[in-house]
Amino acid sequence: MTSEVCLLNRFAAVLAADSATTVSHWDSDRQRTVERYFKGANKIFQLSAHHPVGLMIYENISLHSVPWEILAKEFRAEIKGMACASPRAYAMAFFDFLRAAEWLFPEAILNDHTRSQAFLAALSVLWGTDGEVAHDPQNADQRRNLIRQRFETRRADLAAKPIPQPFSPED
Repeated sequence: MTSEVCLLNRFAAVLAADSATTVSHWDSDRQRTVERYFKGANKIFQLSAHHPVGLMIYENISLHSVPWEILAKEFRAEIKGMACASPRAYAMAFFDFLRAAEWLFPEAILNDHTRSQAFLAALSVLWGTDGEVAHDPQNADQRRNLIRQRFETRRADLAAKPIPQPFSPED
């Protein structure tokens, strides 16, 4: 869990975040998710080397397997001394940079990442059926139907949600 605070008054804005993070990964030898705790993760980054604009992250330490720290550094190098008119303008410039930075997100890596995320999503649906239908062969059809129902429900839930700005259906 991340704790972040932003204080704002007419003179300044202050960003603060805890530095602890938990990283999870699937251990195929033990057939379970393994979590590891770190005490020193960076969650606040400068978006500009010349202007006081920051970026706070939570939940994911990377975007398509590229750490946010790298993305912020590359954006700073790209904009150099350019100033944006508002924090919103910096955010839009950052998103535009991410969309255009194909060299950061090669198609092969994006495809691998998408497959891995789809696999994890499928596993979460399968894990959610534990205990509802036993794993014995006599319940195989019942279990398969339950899994299909879960996928359909989840797909309908996702299709009903609006796409948040600044993303488009193509994104």
